[in-house]
Amino acid sequence: MALAAVAFVCGILAVVATTTTGFQTYRGSTAGSDMPGWSEPCFVHEPRHDRPLLAPCARATGFVTYVRRKRAHAAPEVHFALIGRFGALIVKLDNPLRLQTPGIGSRVTVVGPLVRAQNGMREIEARSVS
Repeated sequence: MALAAVAFVCGILAVVATTTTGFQTYRGSTAGSDMPGWSEPCFVHEPRHDRPLLAPCARATGFVTYVRRKRAHAAPEVHFALIGRFGALIVKLDNPLRLQTPGIGSRVTVVGPLVRAQNGMREIEARSVS
């Protein structure tokens, strides 16, 4: 009976995760007429040059599962893990002093360039968090 209850709860969580999460990329230019409105924050400034660029702009909606704050060169640095039907990806806040850090369990949408992180995972350099 307990195993059936756990399976039921896991099934509900899986349905919620797949229906309330998403991932999109935009590979066009800022001058393109097909540029979606959500992509505007991606083009505020150039993406970081120390990582391979996977897409100039990405939007992901998912659930925060881990948050790490640290100081790097006297500036705060915030990373968090986001999960959804797209799997898992890392989010690095572009400006942690301007963008609010979400809490674990929060459902958020992030927008920014998509790069390959040092650990091989996909990482969004978040320019917008909502």
